Amino acid sequence: MSNAENPAFPAIENWRVDSGLTKREYFAAHAPEVPHYFERRMVPKFVVNIDDKLMQKKLVPESDEARMMRWRVFYADAMLAALRGEGGA
Repeated sequence: MSNAENPAFPAIENWRVDSGLTKREYFAAHAPEVPHYFERRMVPKFVVNIDDKLMQKKLVPESDEARMMRWRVFYADAMLAALRGEGGA
């Protein structure tokens, strides 16, 4: 089991480990606000051209929610890397 999959707050009850949240889930849930330098990605989206009645794939900015979730996972993975000693600081 990797460090990311280890429980953040394991509880042992009746000789059984109740794992609860993993460390990765815990770090993601407690990530700070998305910093300004964490850029929005362009993602593909299918749109219908009314004139041609054709579906086209265009690149559009990702939603605020998608950016926030991507940041939380990025932050959690960075915290786990720092715990492994792979941090750049």
